[in-house]
Amino acid sequence: MANPVLIPDRYWRDGANDWKTFGASSEFNGAILKATEGVSLPACEEWFIDNWDAAMEGAASRYGGDFFRGAYHYLEFFDDGAEQATHYLDIVDNAGGWQGGDFWPIVDVERGSVKGRNFAADADRIRTCVAAFVSVIRGRLGPDTPIVLYAAGVFRDLGVQLSDLCTYLWAARYGHDVGSFEKYGWPDDRMVLWQYTDGVHNYTAYPSAAPGLGATDLSVYRGADIDVLQSTLIRST
Repeated sequence: MANPVLIPDRYWRDGANDWKTFGASSEFNGAILKATEGVSLPACEEWFIDNWDAAMEGAASRYGGDFFRGAYHYLEFFDDGAEQATHYLDIVDNAGGWQGGDFWPIVDVERGSVKGRNFAADADRIRTCVAAFVSVIRGRLGPDTPIVLYAAGVFRDLGVQLSDLCTYLWAARYGHDVGSFEKYGWPDDRMVLWQYTDGVHNYTAYPSAAPGLGATDLSVYRGADIDVLQSTLIRST
């Protein structure tokens, strides 16, 4: 692929977002925004509602063609997974809802800081929480709804198997390449995105910053081209 498909992800504690400047940069092909965390995080939800339509409007005519939006939920393993899924879907609806040009639902499954409560969860608790979350998503959006899983450490540290619950993997690994997750049930054709930098640590030739956003988390699409991304990861309606 001559031109890599690059997509930043943003959350409420990042700096200001100039979506018009970002949307005009042909080097980047969309943005994934944090919508919710656990069963309630008002500061995050308010930020998401303010930025969801703004990201689309900044892309103007590119939206749905070579620019796509995504919304992700940060899963709290000690909160009810079904309640979290309902909350996530409700917040997206309150922000304007899903449209053609948006990524399918994304769930962020990570242990986080050793001081955070997620870190204490074992593999069974994590899997049970993800299963409950996924069940509600597919109950509301349809049984065949693809779900993107953002993860890495739960595989490496706990050996959690989630490839039967989620459809595609968005892998986080800061190194010269993403490596393989096949032993955790994710063949290369299902590992679709690689988050290669947090805006600081970057061991690749890809950028660490984006116009209008500054230094930021950035991921690269691993598929054949943007048409394949659109046909697999993006809603058509």
